Amino acid sequence: MKLDIPVRRISGGRRIRLNSEIRPLLLELYKKKKKTRSDASSEDEKRQVYEYWKKSGISRPTGNKSDVKRERLGPNIYASHMIQILEKTQTEVYTDFRIENPEIKISQRSFENCKPFFVRPIRQKDRQTCCCRYHVEIKSSFKAYEESDESESAMNVKWEKFEYINFNVKGDKTVKKLQLVTKETKAGVLSFTHYRTNENFSISSTLSSLPFGPQDALGGISKRQADLTVLRDQCRTQTAKDLYNFGTKFLTTILNQELAEGEYIDI
Repeated sequence: MKLDIPVRRISGGRRIRLNSEIRPLLLELYKKKKKTRSDASSEDEKRQVYEYWKKSGISRPTGNKSDVKRERLGPNIYASHMIQILEKTQTEVYTDFRIENPEIKISQRSFENCKPFFVRPIRQKDRQTCCCRYHVEIKSSFKAYEESDESESAMNVKWEKFEYINFNVKGDKTVKKLQLVTKETKAGVLSFTHYRTNENFSISSTLSSLPFGPQDALGGISKRQADLTVLRDQCRTQTAKDLYNFGTKFLTTILNQELAEGEYIDI
């Protein structure tokens, strides 16, 4: 009997079944029959290391109920646990464990392999610190970096930027063209002078386009009036220019304070 099933699908099914069902059984069989080393850690020692990782002062919960780590143990078998973050580095934890338990001989790699799946190193967002303090520390460090990198002993850095360069054409005429130019300056000039100029220009351009003064809700009212005129087939506002033309034509005068309170003009 011939089945109209692609060969790739059959081979994929065999691979999935091998990884999900047969491979775990082969690993268990291999662990039972393999020859263990004379200096291998016993199960009691591994359990002691496992409990040491969860010890208070070594790791702590994050305090967020949504921080849950999930691990697959077998087909349709999963284990879930609250995430715990380390209070120290993994090397410091290993050093403290060797000092407290000198009778257990274990390498650092084996020690880290016994770490629970829900214990992870600390990240910056896990630290309980003030944003203002963090900003001040970064600002001071960047200032020191700027002073050292702009000194005479600082190394030169090669970088590229686009600039307008004059090119000679027929006669004495020159034409400006945008070209990629290679420059060699101090690292502080690149990191602060050049980037700071671009940031100041972008901020000034953004501020110049923002309206100043108290909020009067006229933007939402104007859009509401434009929507009403579209529903009444009196005008079409498909682009920003159409909305501007509608405002200059119909909304050039403000009636009174009732306009800002939600009463609209009848067009």
